[in-house]
Amino acid sequence: MLQEFMNNTINFIGDNIFSVITAITAIVAIWQTHKQLKISNKQHLFDKRMEKFLICTGMLSLYSENKMLIKEENKDVALEVTMLFSGLTNNLYLKDIGNIINDTHNEKLRIDFLIKLEELYKVASEIELIFPSRHSKILKEFILEYRDLLQKLYKYRCVLEKIEKENDKKPQEFVKLQKIFAEEKYREELYDTYKKIDTIYKEIEAKNIIEKVKKQIEL
Repeated sequence: MLQEFMNNTINFIGDNIFSVITAITAIVAIWQTHKQLKISNKQHLFDKRMEKFLICTGMLSLYSENKMLIKEENKDVALEVTMLFSGLTNNLYLKDIGNIINDTHNEKLRIDFLIKLEELYKVASEIELIFPSRHSKILKEFILEYRDLLQKLYKYRCVLEKIEKENDKKPQEFVKLQKIFAEEKYREELYDTYKKIDTIYKEIEAKNIIEKVKKQIEL
């Protein structure tokens, strides 16, 4: 009886060997695909995190280098925005929009500027998704305030240009032109944004956020 069982087992294996091999091959293939997909997803996440991390650290570096150009004690006088805007856009990621501060009515530059502002909004949103919320929230806030600061600088420069143009046509006291074009209002909004971004920047430095985020960038 044992011999008969062994013979039946051998016959079953013999009759179904190709099915068994096919099934094993399929299982191995599924496992390999799953493993490869997992590696691919980790690589994609790594690439995304690295890309956004470099954009953010680049902006933090630019802010650190140029924040002395806008000082709270000087807020009662017209601000020279050209140098500050140029400094805040002086890297490979932002360089394409740097020229608009010297040519505010150039339509192509204006469109490029608007596109970059939308891109910065997207970058801020993605950072919140790909890094832990306890770190990403403050980085998102920094990028959004940086974006707002660039907008405010551009608008303020446009106001100053209107004042200059009007003065060229008919020389007048600057104080009078300030009131006509609401220069103080735009300057106040600009300094409000500066205070917000400076507070965020100091918190990022104090909490060592960048070093903590670095640890999240790993395969």
